[in-house]
Amino acid sequence: MFIDDAARDAAELAARNFAALQAEQEFEKVGHQVTGDLICEADATDSLTSIEITCEGETEDGSAARMHGTTDEFPGASFNELQGQFIGEIDGTEVFRVATLGN
Repeated sequence: MFIDDAARDAAELAARNFAALQAEQEFEKVGHQVTGDLICEADATDSLTSIEITCEGETEDGSAARMHGTTDEFPGASFNELQGQFIGEIDGTEVFRVATLGN
């Protein structure tokens, strides 16, 4: 059980860190500069078949930035992208929808 928990914790940590950086870039691509770092949470299934990721922060103009999505790719499988379905919102309005974070 300890190894399973360690693997889950590692996958969640990698997903959070990767998503935080890549989501900021996705917001920038659509004209929304994030102030500071996005704070991300990740929740992996027990079997590590999928990871739900949510990141939140604020833009330079004070708007709420939120990215949420799911991946079935183990973070780190690719060095520069994460496959899945990800949606970015500013103040609750969708500003991007992508199948890949990064690249």
